[in-house]
Amino acid sequence: MIDEIGRLGAIPTTAMRGTDNAALAADWTAALATILGNFSAARIGYLDELAAANLPTDIAAIPTVMVGTNSAALAANWTAGLATILGNFSAARIGYLDELAAANLPTDVDAVKAKTDLLNSASGTSTLNDANVSDTIVPSSLPTKMHVIFDISTIIVAADDFTLEVKVGAAASERVVAYYKITSDGSDTTIDKGSGTGAVVKQRRIDISDIMVYTGEQVLLNYTKSSVTDRNVLYRYVCGV
Repeated sequence: MIDEIGRLGAIPTTAMRGTDNAALAADWTAALATILGNFSAARIGYLDELAAANLPTDIAAIPTVMVGTNSAALAANWTAGLATILGNFSAARIGYLDELAAANLPTDVDAVKAKTDLLNSASGTSTLNDANVSDTIVPSSLPTKMHVIFDISTIIVAADDFTLEVKVGAAASERVVAYYKITSDGSDTTIDKGSGTGAVVKQRRIDISDIMVYTGEQVLLNYTKSSVTDRNVLYRYVCGV
């Protein structure tokens, strides 16, 4: 009995919290602050994933039987996929692969390449004279066509006698493809192309087109003078024209 009386002494003399509005409000205020701190705007936004268009829709899209572990479903998917592939790869389309045979596209490409190789744009310029009576030109891409221009304006100012020639072929086996024996008396210029009879011309340069140079060949430009005076004969060439 005495013990029970002692326990009664431990009961707080202050009012019970449930009936103490100020204390209750303080506890709720603190708890609410904690809740609001934890439920940030970003976290509250996660609840939107529960909307019908989000997680429920995603979950509904998951097959009720996993295809990877269901042989029948897997076979059905493979069958459908194979049918689509076979439908797309018609006999006509499969036949297109035949174009890869050596006699088809590769041959066509080689034919185009052979023509475009003629379009290489190698070019150059130099001068023929006593110090440089011959120049050798080896185009960077063969076969090709070459155009050569000789400027002969410097030889008409006095009595001069020159020979210009273009030779094409393998080294040490070149053949003459163009020959010009040029004579001037200081006013008129005569050009003999090899016939032995020259014709008086007014031209001051010689243009030679369509000089074919094949694989393994080179071009020689030669200058020979018969008069005492040395002249400079400027020339230009361009390949692939």
